Amino acid sequence: MKPIHIVPLFSSAEISPLIIIAGDPLRVLNAARRYLTDWKIVSRVRSAYLVTGSYKGIKVSFATSGMGVPSARIYAFELGKFYRAKMIVRVGTCGSLTPKIKIGDVVWATSSCLVDCCEESEKCVEPKYPLTKEFMKVVQRNKVAITFGRVKSTNFFFPCYSSVHLKTESKNFQVVEMETYSIFETANFFNIPSSSLLVVSDSLTEVEEKEMSAREREKNVSLFKLALELIYEVAGKKFSSSQA
Repeated sequence: MKPIHIVPLFSSAEISPLIIIAGDPLRVLNAARRYLTDWKIVSRVRSAYLVTGSYKGIKVSFATSGMGVPSARIYAFELGKFYRAKMIVRVGTCGSLTPKIKIGDVVWATSSCLVDCCEESEKCVEPKYPLTKEFMKVVQRNKVAITFGRVKSTNFFFPCYSSVHLKTESKNFQVVEMETYSIFETANFFNIPSSSLLVVSDSLTEVEEKEMSAREREKNVSLFKLALELIYEVAGKKFSSSQA
């Protein structure tokens, strides 16, 4: 078996084991421009950019997952199987399922459940190594307000009104998105730490509230900064630029 979707332009050594992964390839590039030094594109199959650069002396890679559980699983698996990822942090957007969580709020996923229209059962997963203690240190340093939430992951971006779907809406989910389940599940398979850090881009309970536009989502890279600080908190001493 060989990797198909992540193929280094030069050498696999250019891919760091410390991974931040996002769905949108343009957001990956925007984040690299803002936060990484000496960065370069090291894989671009299907324009799913993977870039590597340096942050506070640590070699870090930003990867693209695409949209949905199957796509995210493919990229996370190749990172774990072929490029020996040691940590995967998802950054992305989500929709609020409760009036208490507003657009622009930052959510730390405590668990994720895969729920789809045609399935009467849900599959739930928590990260084996969630990095919550380390992240709280980052939050305190950066003075960021965080909400802890149970995430509903689904392959249906637009509403699906089957009876099964309507039943799951009443369960205790705080936000909904499309990739966290795959990141947690795949990282657990490879016995590596994983996290999911989400910003609320729209609300399913506040119909009058303005949504983030596609352009705003593309440019919103602030979560990468928190994810980079988390990596630095966890791995700064172990993975310097000369070691990674």
